[in-house]
Amino acid sequence: SFAVSNQKQDRLGELLLADRKISPKQYSEISQAMKDTGKRCGLLLLESGWIDAAALETYLQSQLTNILHSVFTWDSGYYDFVPSTGHDEYITLKTTPAQIILRGVQKTYTAEILQRHFPETNTVFVPSQDPRFRFQNIHLSEKEEKILSLVDGIRSVGEIVHGVQFPLVEVRKFLYALFLCRIIHKKDA
Repeated sequence: SFAVSNQKQDRLGELLLADRKISPKQYSEISQAMKDTGKRCGLLLLESGWIDAAALETYLQSQLTNILHSVFTWDSGYYDFVPSTGHDEYITLKTTPAQIILRGVQKTYTAEILQRHFPETNTVFVPSQDPRFRFQNIHLSEKEEKILSLVDGIRSVGEIVHGVQFPLVEVRKFLYALFLCRIIHKKDA
């Protein structure tokens, strides 16, 4: 599958240029070749020898993930899912929906966005009892595992922040992402 965005920074060539994997001259040549031939950027880069297949796959994964994460910044908008595009090129995204949500929230949410969506610091969360949600495949850092270990149905968000001594906004982002994934939920009053 592949993703398309109308944002310039989401284009494959822009990603490669920003990471200095191609030069501005190469970017210009590839852009012109795309117009002239109708071929996709990745194929032209491979044909030119400016990037190898492994690097291309890595950047296509990054491009797709960036586009998915950008959805978290929308105040409004729409997306279109097209099951089959007729393209022969397929990239398998090597992540899970829960991982996309977690990293998307962490990467894009600001304190202001959290203020609109996230419960107060006196909210108490409990781990989901539903194994479909509780045991989703999600890779956590040591810090994130520490935060999750304190979600026990007793401690409030504020107490968890105090217990781990990490910045409030980072803890709130993490807990909100877990809440969106239904890995945790608010404790019933």
